Amino acid sequence: MGSFFTSFPFFLIALAAFDIFTVVLLRYNHNLIQASLNWPSVPGRITESRISKPRQKAERPWVFYKYEVNGKSYSYSGINPGLTEDTGLEYAQQIVSRYPKEKDVTVYYNPKNPGQAYLEKTAPKIQKNFLFYVAIFNLVFVIVMPFLLRLFGAG
Repeated sequence: MGSFFTSFPFFLIALAAFDIFTVVLLRYNHNLIQASLNWPSVPGRITESRISKPRQKAERPWVFYKYEVNGKSYSYSGINPGLTEDTGLEYAQQIVSRYPKEKDVTVYYNPKNPGQAYLEKTAPKIQKNFLFYVAIFNLVFVIVMPFLLRLFGAG
C-alpha cells in the first residue's frame, strides 16, 4: 500500500485546495472587472508597442502608455482587467496594431490607486472561459487519477 502522498485522498485534498485558490482568484478578478467599469478616464499616449515572446511561451503584446491624474504622471501596461494569458501571435498583432506607438488613447484608471489603469474595460477571453476549463480538469482528474494510482501501485 502506498503512502498518503500517493493516495487518492491526498490528490482529492490537493484538488480541493487548487479549486479554492482558483475560486478566490476568479472572485478577485471578477471584482476588479466590475469595479473598473466605473473607473474615470483620462487621455493618455502609447509610449511603446511591441510583441514579445518570453521563454518558450506564446507571443504577448507589450503596450506601455503614459497618462496623468491630478498633475501626477503615470506609466502602465495593462490592456484590460482580469486574468491574462499568453495569447498567441494573432492576438498580439491585433493589440499592437490597435495601439501603435504615439497613438492618443483613453486610459481608465483606478481612483483609489491611479497607478493602476487599463485601455479597455472588457475582460480577456480566458476570464470568461476559465471556470469551464477548471471544471473539465477536475472531472478528468477525478476519473483518471484512481486508475493511474492503481496502475503505478499506489493507494
